[in-house]
Amino acid sequence: MAHESVIPPSAGTDPGNLSQLFAVRAYQVADASAVASVDYTQLIFAGVYGYFLFGEQPTVSTVVGGLIIVAASLYIVRGESGPASTRGE
Repeated sequence: MAHESVIPPSAGTDPGNLSQLFAVRAYQVADASAVASVDYTQLIFAGVYGYFLFGEQPTVSTVVGGLIIVAASLYIVRGESGPASTRGE
């Protein structure tokens, strides 16, 4: 077993540490553009946590910006999964 695949015992005590390890591993095994586009889902979870845990109301500009980011991410993922001839390769 390679030392890169070992998760330190302290990672389980803090969800932030564990999620960071998973994010780093995702960038190691997948195309960066695919991982980065999915990484923006943190925006959705941050909004949901802020609403339920702290009673924060998102502003209109936050919602519109989030929708633009999600739409662009879906567009990129869709483009990456399409045939190579449509991407100019």
